[in-house]
Amino acid sequence: MVGDVLKVFHFIGARRKRHYMYKQVVGFRQLGGLRGSPKVDYFDISHLNMNGDDNYHIGKNEGVLRDHEILQGLDDIDDRIRRSGVSVTARRPE
Repeated sequence: MVGDVLKVFHFIGARRKRHYMYKQVVGFRQLGGLRGSPKVDYFDISHLNMNGDDNYHIGKNEGVLRDHEILQGLDDIDDRIRRSGVSVTARRPE
């Protein structure tokens, strides 16, 4: 959802240390529609510095993204509508 902070796997470094990037969902965008094809909904993903030049997109119906984890959202993650084929992984604050 818009406002979610994501933890995205980046690479495995020395001594098998896992490195991550942190991103935020800042909006929706519709892409496509060329030559009569339907437009598809995408999430607009930004770095936490909110620099609009480096944004990228993830398909809204992409399915399970194993290298993405929702760390924080604007609403309670447990109250969200579950969609088939999409799982939401979240950490509870300790």
